Amino acid sequence: DNPGLRRRVEQTTYSIMKDLAENHRNGTVYWYKNRCDMRITAFYKDYETLESIPDWGVDMPQMDPEPEWHRLEHGYDEAKGRLDLDDLQGAAQFRGGECLSKEWLGDMYQTLEWKCAFGHSLIGKPYTVLKAGHWCPECVPPPWNYDEEARRNPFFAQVWYPNHDKDENNFYAEDCVRDIAAADRDRTR
Repeated sequence: DNPGLRRRVEQTTYSIMKDLAENHRNGTVYWYKNRCDMRITAFYKDYETLESIPDWGVDMPQMDPEPEWHRLEHGYDEAKGRLDLDDLQGAAQFRGGECLSKEWLGDMYQTLEWKCAFGHSLIGKPYTVLKAGHWCPECVPPPWNYDEEARRNPFFAQVWYPNHDKDENNFYAEDCVRDIAAADRDRTR
């Protein structure tokens, strides 16, 4: 163990990370300095919430060694040995959609028909939907309306509402990623 080397590595890492946060187009401090409202509301709810985060030099608060945590609900009984069509329909409903297939033989890799909360039809295997987290391919790319998605989709709401209020109405347009597209190819300092 070499304390001098360790200190040098920590200083170098700190310097690199601080530069990324402050000067990279996809850095959080860059967003703040350049008033990237869309990014601030997506990740922090508002500027006030971001401003409440302590500065780099402030000691971290004592962390609870046994924090309260909540397992995400998935809309079906995960302990159940063999699922049936009712389980799939319940899981789809928990995602704000429907399992449109009328028959299922219990094969987790059988392709079925589904509908998302916004009425898009999709095909997918129960394993892909329930275990791998895939859902509607039309809703994945922008534009994004996560506030409306959370209102319709209880599964998504579990991860959206801890950081957002239920009365928010943020909409992220189709070109919302243009400001950070290819940011990693920006000229290095």
